[in-house]
Amino acid sequence: MEQLKEVKVKNSTVTWLPINADQHTPESIHSSWCQSNFLFNEENVANQVSGLRPPQIGGFFQR
Repeated sequence: MEQLKEVKVKNSTVTWLPINADQHTPESIHSSWCQSNFLFNEENVANQVSGLRPPQIGGFFQR
């Protein structure tokens, strides 16, 4: 099993498990996201709705 990677970003620490590009294609990753319980809700402070900010949502669509 691969080791977790970790990097400090300002006051936060980001940790992830690297993937092997030979094992996953963009299509298989997209498919796994579509089958997950993760909700791509946009934050709405006025209505007290927690979610992602527009730059975070936009990050999913960049190539």
